[in-house]
Amino acid sequence: MVISYEVFFSDRARAAVTAGGQVLLVPTNAASYTTEEVPATEVAAARMRARETDRAALQAAPTGYTAVVRPDGIVVAQGGLGTPEVLTATVPLRTGITTYTRTGDWPVLAAMMLVLLTAPLSRGLLAARRVRTSRRATRERP
Repeated sequence: MVISYEVFFSDRARAAVTAGGQVLLVPTNAASYTTEEVPATEVAAARMRARETDRAALQAAPTGYTAVVRPDGIVVAQGGLGTPEVLTATVPLRTGITTYTRTGDWPVLAAMMLVLLTAPLSRGLLAARRVRTSRRATRERP
């Protein structure tokens, strides 16, 4: 279970799945939001969590959007904003752990750190090459 805004944090869904969760349940209440931006963003986050964990996500919201999301992130049913509706769907119960569920954000963060750390070096090498090319072109002019 990933309650309300917790759907925005991948570690909450990962913890639920590693504890044995076969489907993600997302009860939420968007009563304090008068527009659809936050409720729509919650559905988008549920779609991301479904894909990351390979689990269906069932979002129930008395004032936001109620939605059924397949493990591939496709929304198969969605209620209106704040409308009382009952959605029915058959969703798969999944077991197993995805690579992302196992590793989290660390591989992506490590790759970004590597890029950030090597960027100054790459820029320096590129600048040095431009200087050499420029000098060579100047010497070769008639």
